[in-house]
Amino acid sequence: SSLARLRDVVGSPANASFLTGVDAAHEPQVREALDAAQPTVVLNAIGVVKQSDAIGQAAETVRLNALLPHQLAALCAARGIRLI
Repeated sequence: SSLARLRDVVGSPANASFLTGVDAAHEPQVREALDAAQPTVVLNAIGVVKQSDAIGQAAETVRLNALLPHQLAALCAARGIRLI
């Protein structure tokens, strides 16, 4: 999985946690996850790559690749969370 590959690359510090099962396209769910986890840092590694079958879904691709980072930045800023 992508999460397993990320852990292999960056490691997993003892106090790190990874949220799974959150639909990034559903802002209320992202907001609830941030409020529940109360992280100090969020690493945004979400995106659709052109090799993906989803690339044919232009609206969804634009939303995840172009708009989501801005929405996530606003959600994190409102909570004092550092976004990478």
